[in-house]
Amino acid sequence: SPFPSVQQTEAQSCKSWPAEHRREVPRHILTMASWAAKLKANAPAPAPAPAPDIDAENAEKEKERLIKEKGRKVVLDSGAIIKGGRIERLGNKFWTIQEVLGEVRDSNARMVLDTLPFELEVISVDPEALAFVTKFSKLTGDFQRLSNVDLKVMALTYQLEKRFNGVEHLNDKPRPAKVPRPQEEKPAEEEGENKEEGAQQAAEEEGGREGEDV
Repeated sequence: SPFPSVQQTEAQSCKSWPAEHRREVPRHILTMASWAAKLKANAPAPAPAPAPDIDAENAEKEKERLIKEKGRKVVLDSGAIIKGGRIERLGNKFWTIQEVLGEVRDSNARMVLDTLPFELEVISVDPEALAFVTKFSKLTGDFQRLSNVDLKVMALTYQLEKRFNGVEHLNDKPRPAKVPRPQEEKPAEEEGENKEEGAQQAAEEEGGREGEDV
């Protein structure tokens, strides 16, 4: 047998004990200790923990950095696509929403959309960004004049600004409107004197012109 007998195990284990205590050690303790040591020695090494997917995380960060450094970012609405022109001159990276593409029905506009010389990324609007824009438009009084697509395009603009530059520099509510200061009313007596002076000056100028004619 490849494994030692109980008697052999006891004999080997008892060698490390003092002579006066060898007969006092219970047999089952010696046997269990020997088997535990052998199992520990033959146990397979634990499998290494899976490494985090650092490459994917770094790739996403690098993509964000490149987008941020490439320059001007543009959110397209249907008006820009329908008008056509050199849309690529507007910026370096372009986004829009699915509802905008649904508004492009004209054949010429569809051809412009299909032949864009850049990648147009279509993404969904964050509900939090849409809620912010909706609340803001109600405070400014513009909500009734804006369509659902208009609100989503503005929400996407806010969403991307928050993503790349943060929102600390943006207003969380409209600024108070500047009311023009009312002009001070002149007293009635002063206004009457000014009218009399104006009439007298006009009469003198008229008399001067008559003298020249003579």
